[in-house]
Amino acid sequence: MLSVNDKALTLVKKMIENDEDLGVSVFSLDNGTSVIDAGVKSRGGYRAGKLLSEICLGGLGAVSILMQNRPRIHVQVDHAPVSCLGSQYTGWSRKLGCES
Repeated sequence: MLSVNDKALTLVKKMIENDEDLGVSVFSLDNGTSVIDAGVKSRGGYRAGKLLSEICLGGLGAVSILMQNRPRIHVQVDHAPVSCLGSQYTGWSRKLGCES
């Protein structure tokens, strides 16, 4: 059975372990909750954004950043209903086989 929590947790741990290299900051709240700042007060960057996007897909998608006239994001998923809707509803419009 697919577990978006398990797959995403692996990526979250990777982000925490590489916080300085990715330009993110990690801190804990009084209740023990870990918070990752990937660009609000921290520097962030393309690699942090790529990893955060893959976390938001529940670890079931691959994100590529294409540097053309302007940065573009290409997302590939094998389990679209689970990774796009089951992990979180983003509100983005999705079109099968469409590239804009």
